[in-house]
Amino acid sequence: MPAVDGIVSGFDTTALIDAIATAYSGPLQIMEGDLEEFKAQLDKTAGLSNRLEDLSEAIETLQGDDGLVAYTANTSVEGQFTATADPSAAPGTYTVEVQSLATNETSVSAGVADASAALSGSDQTFSITVSGETTDLTVTAGDTLYDLAEQINDLEGVTAYVLDTRDGSGSPYKLVVSGDATGADAGIELDGSALALTFTEEVAAADASLLVNNVAVNAASNTFSGIPGIDLELQAAGGGPVTLTVGMDKEATEANMQAFVDAYNEVQSYYDANTSFNAEEGIAGALVGRALFRKTFTVEEALEVARPEPEPVAEFQ
Repeated sequence: MPAVDGIVSGFDTTALIDAIATAYSGPLQIMEGDLEEFKAQLDKTAGLSNRLEDLSEAIETLQGDDGLVAYTANTSVEGQFTATADPSAAPGTYTVEVQSLATNETSVSAGVADASAALSGSDQTFSITVSGETTDLTVTAGDTLYDLAEQINDLEGVTAYVLDTRDGSGSPYKLVVSGDATGADAGIELDGSALALTFTEEVAAADASLLVNNVAVNAASNTFSGIPGIDLELQAAGGGPVTLTVGMDKEATEANMQAFVDAYNEVQSYYDANTSFNAEEGIAGALVGRALFRKTFTVEEALEVARPEPEPVAEFQ
C-alpha cells in the first residue's frame, strides 16, 4: 500500500513523528543519565559508609580497656595457671603457688542390685540440701533409681546420674550426686533414709588455696581475681612457686593505634577522591555537590571522639 505521507494533509508526517519522538526522548535521556549518576553516588556512599564503620570499630577498640594501654601477664612455668591483666594491673613481678584447687562436692550412694527396680512400695521423701537450701522430693511408689536421678537433675545447682560400677558385688548400681558450684560454701547434703539409701562423700566441696607473694589466700572457684587487675585461671596444684610477670604490651598498643590511623587515612583518602572537582578537565567525583558529604573532620577531632578525656600515657621505651 502506498504511503500517504503529505498527500492528503500536505504535512511531512514522518518528520513530524520523528521530531515528537526526539523531543520526548530528551527527558528520558536526562533521566537515564541521572539514574547512572545516582547509582554511582549510591556505590560511593556505600564505600564511604564501610570505611566509616571500620573507623568506628578502631575508635571503639581505643576506648576499650586494652585500647591505648594493654598489658601482658606471663608465667615462668606453664600448666599451673594462666593469667590475664587489664590496664588497672600494677606492672611488676609476683610469686604465685597453687596449693590446692577448688572442688565441688560429690556423694555416692550404696549400691543396689537393679536400678530399674522400685525404690519403695509407697510414697516417700528424699531430702537434698544445696548450698544451705533444702528441697524435699517426693518419690512415688514404683519410682526407680533412674527416676530419682531425673528429679534431682530438675533442681538447680546439682547433677545426678546412675553409675554401673560393675564391681562384682551383686549391687553395682550407684546414684552419684554432685554440686555444680565449687567452694567450701557449696556443699550438698542428702537424706535418703526413707528409701534405705545411704550416701558417702567422695569429694568434699573446698576452696582453692594459694600463696601470693607468700601470703595465704583462698578462692571459692578456680578463677582467682584477688590481685587487682589480674585474673588467674587455676589449672593444677602442687607444682611449687611460679613467677608471674606483668608488663605493658607495646605491640598490642601500637597495633591498636596503627589500626585507628589506617582507618582514618582510608576515610579521608576516599572522601577526598570522591568529592574533588577538576575544573580544567571537567572531572568531578561522584559525591561532589552532595550536602551530606561536605563536612570533613580532622585527626584531632577523631581522637577527641576516641578519647574525650585525655589521660597521660606512658611513653614507649
